[in-house]
Amino acid sequence: MNIITQIDLYIYSAIILLIIYFYIKTEKVKNDLSIIYFELIIYVCLWMLILEAISWVLDGNSYIINYWLNWILLLSNPLPLVSWLLYFDYKIHEDHKKIKKNFKIYMIPFIIIFVLLIYNNYNPIIFTIDNNMMYTRLKGMYIFPISEYSMFIIYLINLRKYKNHIDGRLIKTLLLVSIVPSIAALIQIFVYGVTLSWATMGLMVFITFIYVERETLLKDQLTGLSTRAQLENRLAFKLKRKIAFSIIMIDMNDFKVINDTYGHDEGDIALKTIASILHQSVKREDMICRYGGDEFVLLVESDNLNAGELIIARIQEKIKTYNNKEIKSYKLSISCGSKYVHLFNNIDSFSILRDADKQMYRNKMIKKNMSY
Repeated sequence: MNIITQIDLYIYSAIILLIIYFYIKTEKVKNDLSIIYFELIIYVCLWMLILEAISWVLDGNSYIINYWLNWILLLSNPLPLVSWLLYFDYKIHEDHKKIKKNFKIYMIPFIIIFVLLIYNNYNPIIFTIDNNMMYTRLKGMYIFPISEYSMFIIYLINLRKYKNHIDGRLIKTLLLVSIVPSIAALIQIFVYGVTLSWATMGLMVFITFIYVERETLLKDQLTGLSTRAQLENRLAFKLKRKIAFSIIMIDMNDFKVINDTYGHDEGDIALKTIASILHQSVKREDMICRYGGDEFVLLVESDNLNAGELIIARIQEKIKTYNNKEIKSYKLSISCGSKYVHLFNNIDSFSILRDADKQMYRNKMIKKNMSY
């Protein structure tokens, strides 16, 4: 494969990645871990495409530049695998703490390759730059795919215990993402001068975006929060996996008064202000949903019975602080209800939301009666 064809492949792949990246950015989705991990894949793939393209262009030039460029390229080799594993981990488990633990394991191939490359500086076993200033692979290069494929195979085997909890689309995408680049990488190993793996990786990012990730971008247009449908999907996931969590139902008080007195534009500002306060009050991995109109729902993963009440207190305190600044001529106020879910027999999403809503309504009536 000549250099022009190779560079063309890199350019096309980079264009695909950049289109997806800028599309995500135009949607202005913030603090969504799924999107953050997906963007990490894009960054890593772009990094690999740039390094690979430069290495092709500079092959045959300065020894020092050629050597260290390929050194960095080979050191970066495990990063796409790591980024994909982190992404799939989040999609499967939705547990940021678990991902942090797994990250150390996923970095093992990186550490192995780093040690080998350090050794290669003194005794070439991975690659060398020949007398013509051309990059040349050595037998030790095969350690790279062996370590990475081993990690991925272990990952797939480990997934078997979660097979009943994984969405079918995600399984298909995982298999596609693993098989296609793997075939391309094997061709690259045995047919010297052909580099298809990073180009196919760009295609896999595109397929994953269309098939899995695009749904994440379907946010509430006004507040940028998750939608009711996404909340219901997340609830179903938690119930299926039997993960303890708290649901917090929130309703703005006197929202109609704000709309009628100050106009609907001001009402929109009030909704966005509440959304911002909710973001400040929970962890990044917690879900914030605009349930409808002036109602919001928080889904907080926690094994703490009082997690819901603690978060409600935090939200109320932040609203009080906001009101004390007298930014607006009206005061923001909310009523809340929460339900802690840790027993999963004879329970469904509807009953959970209904119970939280009932408690919220009771608190709203108490607050209203106290104002008379």
